[in-house]
Amino acid sequence: MAYGDNEDGGGKLSMFNAGLLQTKRIAELQEKMNHVSLNPTAFNYEFDVYNFSIWKTCIDTLLQEILPKLDKEEYKLGHKVRDHVWRFMETHPIFETRKKIQSGKTHVVFHEYNWKVLNTVLTLYERTVRKFLDDHNFNSPGADDDDMF
Repeated sequence: MAYGDNEDGGGKLSMFNAGLLQTKRIAELQEKMNHVSLNPTAFNYEFDVYNFSIWKTCIDTLLQEILPKLDKEEYKLGHKVRDHVWRFMETHPIFETRKKIQSGKTHVVFHEYNWKVLNTVLTLYERTVRKFLDDHNFNSPGADDDDMF
């Protein structure tokens, strides 16, 4: 049987591949999230946004990956936290470009209070989603998992 050929596998090979791909996506998202959260207020020229925006997008995507496995309360909590973070980001800019009236030059203003609040809510959002991942066995098994082998 060729790789990916599932004539008499009853869907088991496809499910196995889908599970591996999902595990890979989750690992890649977590790696990217860890990377951008090291310096979240830096501008990311590759994606043309600040790293905190990428951080949020990674958390959003992780939540999307696990939504089908969440119970009703977890589902509500995940969406509630996501929506609060989104609303805060929409109404409380971290950076703002201002133009000086006299000179016409622009400069960027960093809103420290907004950043402190956003950093806190992003961290809580990330912890919530990571807990969902742990609770539903989406993370890699740890060294203390006895039933691993």
